[in-house]
Amino acid sequence: MSEESPERMEDPEELAGDASEDSFEEPDTAEPPPVVGDGTEEEDSVLAFPIVGIGGSAGGVEAYIELFQHLAPDLGMAYVVIPHLHADQTSYLPEIISRTTAMPTRSIEDGLRPEPNHVYVLMVWTPPGG
Repeated sequence: MSEESPERMEDPEELAGDASEDSFEEPDTAEPPPVVGDGTEEEDSVLAFPIVGIGGSAGGVEAYIELFQHLAPDLGMAYVVIPHLHADQTSYLPEIISRTTAMPTRSIEDGLRPEPNHVYVLMVWTPPGG
């Protein structure tokens, strides 16, 4: 009878491979990333930077404030804040957020072209067909 060896447990450090604190590189944010495309309308709609969606319901203002107070302003991403608002509700959220971050903050308007290191607030959401 042959004796079977116990199954070897994976070492988490081996699984991590080359990932270490020494290999982390800060993103180059000296110049905003360009829009990727070849001049066609369809290609020009692809952005070369991420857009981060941030949603919240009633009482979410405090969470937005805390997030933007601690978020570095030069990560190369655009942020879209989508609060839970009724169409007839007035909000000062763009002004409130602008006081908590160094990033330019504004309401979303038709035709707006997002830029990295900016915050955009969707002020009124109209449901499809509404």
